[in-house]
Amino acid sequence: MKTTIRRLLAAALGVAALSVLAQESKSSRIVPVETIYTPSGWMGDGEAGTQYLTMKRAAGEIGGRQVVVTKFQYKPGPAGFGGIYWLCPDKNWGDKKGRDLKGARRIAFVARGETGNEIVSFKSGGIEGNGKPNHDSFTAALGAQALKKEWTRYTIDLSECDLSSVIGAFSLSVAASDVTDTATFYIAELQIEY
Repeated sequence: MKTTIRRLLAAALGVAALSVLAQESKSSRIVPVETIYTPSGWMGDGEAGTQYLTMKRAAGEIGGRQVVVTKFQYKPGPAGFGGIYWLCPDKNWGDKKGRDLKGARRIAFVARGETGNEIVSFKSGGIEGNGKPNHDSFTAALGAQALKKEWTRYTIDLSECDLSSVIGAFSLSVAASDVTDTATFYIAELQIEY
């Protein structure tokens, strides 16, 4: 009953919903990535705006559950790759220290390709700061994955990582060499599991 009331209240309050859901999720040891991190670290062709890489959210259903699905489309551009990082704080490439995620065991999410065989690389951490005062304290990469047409669960193991400073909790990227025309793929249920 308390959970239902909290969810209804969170939905009614809009922005405050993230805070309430984050608190609720902590008790179950799962935290949605976007309660802490923002998809704002555009990379490669993604830095050019929506000409090469787009991201759109919509309601969807996975296994009978209502979820938010994020659709990505990448058309190769001059940089030779496109990608995005989920950063904390927003647009932080090392100007500010990252969050302490000690105790997190993995980043988990589900993904699928529009037609299957879209090649996408997934990673957690790895921001080096490039002359800025802060950087991620680790890198854990799942590497390039040939996505299936069906929703598939993926995890990035964090159990042996130093999670004292996490600027970039999650990133995805697509190499132009892996795309004939346009790569369309989807992710959902992106979460930190403790």
